Amino acid sequence: GKYDLSNMENSMMYKILTMFNEYQTKVSRIKSIEGKLRRVKDGQYVFRSPFGYTKVDGYLVEHPENGKWLKKMFEWYKDGMSSIDIRNELFKNDVKPPTNKTGLFLPHSIMKMLRNKTYIGIHTFHDKESGITITNENLPLVEKKLFYDVQKRMSYKRGGNQLKNFSLVFLL
Repeated sequence: GKYDLSNMENSMMYKILTMFNEYQTKVSRIKSIEGKLRRVKDGQYVFRSPFGYTKVDGYLVEHPENGKWLKKMFEWYKDGMSSIDIRNELFKNDVKPPTNKTGLFLPHSIMKMLRNKTYIGIHTFHDKESGITITNENLPLVEKKLFYDVQKRMSYKRGGNQLKNFSLVFLL
């Protein structure tokens, strides 16, 4: 409602209520962060489940259908398919992304998935406010060798090693 802040008592009461509300908000935020940190320390995954996983009691487990498709995405990329080829293959097989309402995986989302270390059993949580970083192990869905072969190909495609065997010949 409206407060007559020209009245000294009303003004003081409004300021006290405002300060108390700010205090409650900060306490609630701190408790939320502490709860999240406690769950992470217990090995739980506090983010939305990555494609290929589902959560049971806060822990990542392989999704019965999407887990196999995730593995195929890594294999396909290692074998030379582009992110657009992978998207088209998933679309042909009626595999839909969990968040995109178009029913199509976005190529940059596929590339981000292929870089995600959660798939080899490592996830890191960093709380900016406290500065605390916790790295946990989780169920890997992709073999480390396959993951790092994909990383090598991605690095190459980004220009990391493209000029290594390149030479110029000048005719004078």
